[in-house]
Amino acid sequence: MGAIVGKMFGIVVGVVFVLSSAVAAAQTVSDSQTGLAVTPPPGYTAKAAPSRGRYTAVIEVKSDRDRDTGCRVAFHPIAQNSGLNQAQINVLAGTTERRAVIESTLGTLYQVTAIDQVEHAGVRGSVATATLKLLPGIPARASDMISVFYLLETPPGRTMIVCVSEKQGLIQRRNEFDALLAGVTLPR
Repeated sequence: MGAIVGKMFGIVVGVVFVLSSAVAAAQTVSDSQTGLAVTPPPGYTAKAAPSRGRYTAVIEVKSDRDRDTGCRVAFHPIAQNSGLNQAQINVLAGTTERRAVIESTLGTLYQVTAIDQVEHAGVRGSVATATLKLLPGIPARASDMISVFYLLETPPGRTMIVCVSEKQGLIQRRNEFDALLAGVTLPR
């Protein structure tokens, strides 16, 4: 009887450990200065990363299977947006001019294959799918990869989510990337 109780205790402790690990993986990471926050989807972890260039808040999101893939969520303040309300920004996000700017900006390094509209938490934005151009210095592995860019603007600025996947796994990963978007709190 004692051996059975001991085994059951071991199983219960194991289950609690697994469940607590899953809860830990879903911990929200936030930037207190901007309000950017990410609650990663199941199977993903998020961690704050150093700011880079114009991006004042950066959060990296990866699954256990990600080595050179995964996502980065970053916020960049834009002073010109501060005079606009969200409805005005949403109208601008849906214009053909905005689409052309995205295609032109990404087009210097990427072959853009699609640009669509996306809505998140009352914010209209764009989602672009693109592959890196094989320019000098770009590793050959880049030809196996594809990137998904989510671009969302609010009065404080732009939140950009860049997710990288192997081309073969994009359909499954795209669902995971959309789940990540659902867990992002945009700066307001």
